[in-house]
Amino acid sequence: MKTLLLKLFAGLAAIAALQIPVGYLVREPDNLPFDRVRRAIPTGADTLLLGDSVLGFETKADPVSLLERIRRGAGREIASNDGPGYTPELHLAALVDALRRGAVPKLVVLSINPRSFGEYWDQGLQYQFSELRARLHHGDVLALGLQRPMASYQLYAVVEGYPRSEEAFQNLRIEREGRSVGTIREILKRSYNLKTPEARGLAFSLLYQKPLDPRHRKVRALEQIADLCRSSGIRLLAYVTPIDVEAGERTVGPTFRPRVASNVEVLRKALEGHGVALTDWSTLFPSGEFSYDEYPNDHLGGAGRQKLAENLIGWMSR
Repeated sequence: MKTLLLKLFAGLAAIAALQIPVGYLVREPDNLPFDRVRRAIPTGADTLLLGDSVLGFETKADPVSLLERIRRGAGREIASNDGPGYTPELHLAALVDALRRGAVPKLVVLSINPRSFGEYWDQGLQYQFSELRARLHHGDVLALGLQRPMASYQLYAVVEGYPRSEEAFQNLRIEREGRSVGTIREILKRSYNLKTPEARGLAFSLLYQKPLDPRHRKVRALEQIADLCRSSGIRLLAYVTPIDVEAGERTVGPTFRPRVASNVEVLRKALEGHGVALTDWSTLFPSGEFSYDEYPNDHLGGAGRQKLAENLIGWMSR
């Protein structure tokens, strides 16, 4: 029996060893996001911004994004790793890759979006970037060698703790204040592209009202970013993205603002434990400074973008 088990383990080890070269040879990488991240962080950039779609958002009426306003006013070379659904885990992977390549900025400015911790963004499959993060962290041979079986059996989801399929995501049940408010599918059906107070209240609750666990994987990623910057001699500034707390409080009720504040406090304590002071701009702007239609988010109108850019430029120059 013991000999049989040893042979079994030896066979499994051989398969695992072969998987990497074989998987790499039959790889089907998605180079578009990988190349985009690589180009976003060139060597020699003095300052690196890490954010999401808030940085790049613009409209036809006001086509100047927050990022462009910062670049125009900062008087320094600024690189930015930003895009829809970008999260601390992806930023950590991008920073690891950048430092490995010798792209060591003097200053990193990290934007933390409270919406990224709500189930709609946190659990959505399109926001995980599993292959991209693996390539940035571990290189192509290991990441792409393991990518096919990991993706085929949804092992990334099992390990990291998000749904294994879109159907499972849509059927994810959401609870607030100890009671069920429906599945993701049901909540979106009752709130997406609807502007009644009830619909908007559901949306704001889904996006911003999940209690944040200090052990959340994205909180751990923030802590790792702080440690990596400190060990690399990089100054790190971290801030919480402004959100429309006025509309949230108006449609969800009096519990909205305290929950946002409580979640920010979790972030503050986590980063303070790693030597970084968190700046909280979650309540910086009234509703009139935000620009969204179909669904609440943190995108700002032109005036709001200008004000936030001025805040960031002054903050970065201290």
